[in-house]
Amino acid sequence: MAICLFVVSALVLVYVVYVTQSLLRVGPSKLSLTPKGLVSKVGGKWDVVPPEAIEAVGLVRHRGAGVPAELLLWYDRSRMAEVPKNIRRRETAPGQIRLAHVMDERNFFPPHRVKEVRELVQAHGLGEWRNRGAGS
Repeated sequence: MAICLFVVSALVLVYVVYVTQSLLRVGPSKLSLTPKGLVSKVGGKWDVVPPEAIEAVGLVRHRGAGVPAELLLWYDRSRMAEVPKNIRRRETAPGQIRLAHVMDERNFFPPHRVKEVRELVQAHGLGEWRNRGAGS
């Protein structure tokens, strides 16, 4: 009997934690590169890195088999009063934001879409386009 009560109480505890976390979660974040700049949407809140702060967007390839490339955005921190928290957490270095890992596998940004990003960057003057190896 004691074991049954222990199992039931553990299940109730797990359920309470799950419901609490579901209610506290704001919602998934969405990051988009648009003509208006880099836009981050979390729940109903929008944060933007304006186009004038964007220095470059590009692909950084890493050495090694199976290592995904990174689609990065470089920005001028001095052109922004404050980097929004939703965007700052994606920084890989000061002034550098990882937009996506690029690889021809499920759950990665597909390589054929990089061309679309490059065209958007060039068409709307969102900085320069950079292709780099990991060491450069």
